[in-house]
Amino acid sequence: MFATLCLMSATVLPLQSEQDWLLTPRLKRGQELVYRGKYTEEAMDRRVYNTRAYEIEARVFVLETSPQESQAVLYTSLRLLRRQAHNAPLPPREPRSVRLELVHVASDGEIRSAWDHSLAAPLDGPASIECGQFVQVPKHRVRIDDSWETAEENRPPRSWMVIGVETIDGTTCVKLMGLQQSADWMRPRADRTAWRRIDTVWLSSRFGIAQRVKRVIERRDPARTEPTQRFVVEYDLESNLVYPGKLYDDRFHEIAHYRRLAKAAEPYLREPNKKFANIYDGLAQKIQYQIDHYPPTPYRPALLSLQAHLQAARDGKYVPYQPASAVTKAVVGQIAPDFMVPILYAVNNKQRRFRLHRHFGQPILLVFYRTDSEKAHAILRFAQNAQRRFEKKIAVIALAVADEELSVLNDTHGVRLTIPVLLGNSLRHLYDLEATPKMFVLDKEGIIRHHYVGWGKEIPHEIMAELERWSD
Repeated sequence: MFATLCLMSATVLPLQSEQDWLLTPRLKRGQELVYRGKYTEEAMDRRVYNTRAYEIEARVFVLETSPQESQAVLYTSLRLLRRQAHNAPLPPREPRSVRLELVHVASDGEIRSAWDHSLAAPLDGPASIECGQFVQVPKHRVRIDDSWETAEENRPPRSWMVIGVETIDGTTCVKLMGLQQSADWMRPRADRTAWRRIDTVWLSSRFGIAQRVKRVIERRDPARTEPTQRFVVEYDLESNLVYPGKLYDDRFHEIAHYRRLAKAAEPYLREPNKKFANIYDGLAQKIQYQIDHYPPTPYRPALLSLQAHLQAARDGKYVPYQPASAVTKAVVGQIAPDFMVPILYAVNNKQRRFRLHRHFGQPILLVFYRTDSEKAHAILRFAQNAQRRFEKKIAVIALAVADEELSVLNDTHGVRLTIPVLLGNSLRHLYDLEATPKMFVLDKEGIIRHHYVGWGKEIPHEIMAELERWSD
């Protein structure tokens, strides 16, 4: 691995003068580091190309410092970036995912959770808590070409190297590169997914604080020689300020209030039930009191998100949210995987291809069916009736799993469809279409709320009831 890192760094290493730097972080009580950037992911499958992007805001707020370690709060919000439909402006949206985490930062930059939570970056999706701003570095001064390794639980060690010096927004930075990969990355196997992670961090040569972070994770499916999935996160330091006195106290109070209420709500959100309505109401009232009587801080979205979760749980609509990877199969509680497929039939539509994410903003019913099934006409009639019942409140989309496009057009005869019919062959893996018909109910944000496999007397009634819940 070290040889690989040296080879990679040689391609970007300019001629440098002899210098050395102490890269350990120098933090102050009340210091707040604000980073903003973007997370993108893409699936490079031969059958369907799939992408997704999130906007990232990551904050570090330092609570206390000592020569041995600092105590800080990490705050990360992720917001799914959507494309506009028909040039219409998108409505304002709250962050899709918000998380606060109390951490200890050692004098050498090593970071660990105060609650023993894993802080390792996922290998198949966005991190709900971003901590790439911190790199464990040697406690002695380092020069270009110096290298070291850091350990990570249940993963191979990560090899780091100093590869150069660059200026970021007027700040002189020491550029580090870290490499971590599975043992089979260089030798593809037919029975295992391989992966490689490359971190590039620009640390301030004066304070050891990250000015820019970039992380690239590539995954390769079994028996493949080229990467099939790629995940990239990039963010820059936007502000670095120290908040004294009351400004510090306001942030500390809001963070402490959130953590106290989140801990109390955790067991009731893990398995939501309407019988806990009084508990949800009580916790929501405490959040509202904080909102009404204390000045807002940048960490207020965490409280608002928790309040929304409590209300959804009280109404029986809460599904624990986890940022979804664009390359995983469709899963209840996650955003539906995006896709772009041919349109086979549509009324007054000149477009040739359909992209799912462009239609977020209203509930969606995805109807996958086989054209050679004897129930195909009944399924299409149900889909058409669902569209008529809810009119413009929802979007109903039929996806034909067909061997020939002609058979799809034949299926539409006699049904008088106004809903679009798409070719869904390429989505077999993404939506796990081993059995059909299969239907998915998506809410306004594109999160899968329920899915149904098969066809029987009870299925249409259950789907209609589910659509009623999310079309309010």
